[in-house]
Amino acid sequence: MSIELKLEEQVKACIHCGMCLPACPTYNVSFNEANSPRGRIYLINDIIKEETKLDKEKTIEYLDNCLSCFACETVCPSNVDYGDILHYARQDLKYTKYNKGFFAFLRKLFFKFIINNRSLLRLLRLNLKFSSFLIRPLMKAFGLTAQAKLMPKLDKPYKTIHEEEIFYSDVELNLPTEKRIINFSLGCVMDTIYNDVHWDTIHVLNAFGFHVHISSSKCCGSLAEHSGEFKIAAKLKNDFCQTVQSEELALVTNSAGCGAFLKEVSGGMGVYDLIEILKKAPYNPLKEKTFNGEILYHPACHLNHRQGVSGDYEELLASVQGLQVYTLDQKDTCCGSAGFYNLIKSDMAQKVGALKADEITKSNIKTLVTANPGCMSQIKAHLADDYVVLHPVTLLRRVLEANSSLM
Repeated sequence: MSIELKLEEQVKACIHCGMCLPACPTYNVSFNEANSPRGRIYLINDIIKEETKLDKEKTIEYLDNCLSCFACETVCPSNVDYGDILHYARQDLKYTKYNKGFFAFLRKLFFKFIINNRSLLRLLRLNLKFSSFLIRPLMKAFGLTAQAKLMPKLDKPYKTIHEEEIFYSDVELNLPTEKRIINFSLGCVMDTIYNDVHWDTIHVLNAFGFHVHISSSKCCGSLAEHSGEFKIAAKLKNDFCQTVQSEELALVTNSAGCGAFLKEVSGGMGVYDLIEILKKAPYNPLKEKTFNGEILYHPACHLNHRQGVSGDYEELLASVQGLQVYTLDQKDTCCGSAGFYNLIKSDMAQKVGALKADEITKSNIKTLVTANPGCMSQIKAHLADDYVVLHPVTLLRRVLEANSSLM
């Protein structure tokens, strides 16, 4: 069956029930049917049939407005593969502007020459740290407060993690080493901006009884794919998969977006999100710990909807005596990060982010936990400065070290 016929069948599978509308963040801020999954399927169906009623530029705008959060797939009663439909329209039919224009050209250079070079990424970190002191105040002066807060402060020291290094657990278990060692991917942006989260991850994995081998893999290609640079993404993911397969170990990632992308392109390839590994741990050091406090948990879309991992982080955190874990009423809706979306489509991302921030503020809980770097930066950018946004592994490390402060 040709891909066109397969996609036509997927389009026909949509029964236009509207269940996806309240799950769609762009519809929730625009109330425009064309900004909903159902509306975009109508548009793509018209494109396939060559019966488009809108001009191409307007159609592209609506398709590019999609965050690819896949919340619609979770709630769809017909199991429509919306992601495949949208990907076909953007890549094969070239109905996207993501990879066009001057800033897209700069992104292309970034993906092609920098993102897969760890030395250049570390140099970029230094440049970002210096420039943020100059650019951030200027952006705020021009009313671009949310965009300014998206610029990472990088106020925590960077500590290099060397590829092929192994961090051994000192937990004594009656298990052979080969049963306890796992492969950990540093990725690209996560190591550059949230290097401290990587150290927290290593510490927590060791505490749970795992030996941690640092993979020599670089960028997986997820961000390039999100930005419409499909050829570059294909090269990156091919190199990544070849490296990981040669290392012959189960691969762990602490970034929901990377994990979702890798599971999808590799058919699993022994890829696990951090929480999936912790659930299988040979030893649980949390049982005897007490940590008083209350947190909000925001499920990252690519963990919740794309990987189908739901409720696990909440369950593990709630097992800590004294820690109260809450979720939002609209917990399954996107925060507006979506890879590079909050930079590419900043107006829509700000509206979505503001909606999420408003719900968080109403909870009166000052600490939010989420397992994706994009979510961390996007949500923090839309909250007041007295809010704390953490990766769950950072909170787990504080629990293990009996640090009772959430700040």
